[in-house]
Amino acid sequence: MTTTPRLACSLACLAFAATCLASTARAESGDANYYIQLRPSAHIDDALVYASDVAELTTDDRTVYEAFAQIRLFARPAVGDRRLMSRQEFAELLAFRGLDPRRLHVEGATACMVAASQEFPTAPLEVHGPTSAAVDNNRELERLIRMQLGESERWDVELIALLGSTQEDRPKELLTPVEANSEIQTLRVRLADGEIRSSRIRLHRNEIAPVLRRDVRRGERIVASDVVMEEISGVEVGDVVFNADDLVGMEATTNLMAGLPVPVSSVRRPFVVRRRQIAEITVRRGGVAVRTTARPLEDGAVGDVVSVQSLEGGGESYFAVVVGPNQLEVLGG
Repeated sequence: MTTTPRLACSLACLAFAATCLASTARAESGDANYYIQLRPSAHIDDALVYASDVAELTTDDRTVYEAFAQIRLFARPAVGDRRLMSRQEFAELLAFRGLDPRRLHVEGATACMVAASQEFPTAPLEVHGPTSAAVDNNRELERLIRMQLGESERWDVELIALLGSTQEDRPKELLTPVEANSEIQTLRVRLADGEIRSSRIRLHRNEIAPVLRRDVRRGERIVASDVVMEEISGVEVGDVVFNADDLVGMEATTNLMAGLPVPVSSVRRPFVVRRRQIAEITVRRGGVAVRTTARPLEDGAVGDVVSVQSLEGGGESYFAVVVGPNQLEVLGG
């Protein structure tokens, strides 16, 4: 039988579900849940994005860990493109793959920015095993990094190259100053056994940004009561809207989920002029205003310059600025 990508994904999900059930049968009831930390960003080399690329599952059960790592989420964005995957979307993808959402707890970053590896390809993770010792070692490395940054700076730490799971892998000292920026940087770390190892990290500043109080459907306008300011992580300036005033009054171009920041590409100024619907044109020349009508050839929001067609003569086309609902203006000399 030929294993297709869709079948392989289904088998991986079934394997993960089965291993979770088997692990639960061996564990006490209090240990039946699995906690997943969503990373702020992920740089992908393969054509597909896997669950382990964007999140870390905390478990001592290697079988469960390996099954989780094989779950396929979606195709990797093209080089130069990025995809902002929210924590809620990730949880829904796991549930859609057949996993029990009641036992999977997704924490960590508010959203994960997924992109193709370019200048800085993601190095293979140097984890010797998905054990609690490895988790403790990497948390200690995060603690040392945060100590250098100081409490005044609010950063999320993404460990690109992780430490191992033995006692000798425990970090004792950072030998490289941590730079407070979002570029990938390599740190030299002295371990417990005296070995000096390199670890690659990236910092993500926590920002205050508007998030939605409710789900907003495509085509709906966002009003002031829909917005609340919250601290978010894992996003960069230019990816989401950071000013509430820039969000209120905008129209959603896709369905937006409550509790999440709003991607810049998911909203636009509402169209107040519609293509082919007759609108009033004001032509101003030398302090004189002349009003007429014309037919816009494209949709437009306030401030947009659109092409319009005269209703008189030979239907001459010219450009006008949208100034209001079905209102355009032409400035002349």
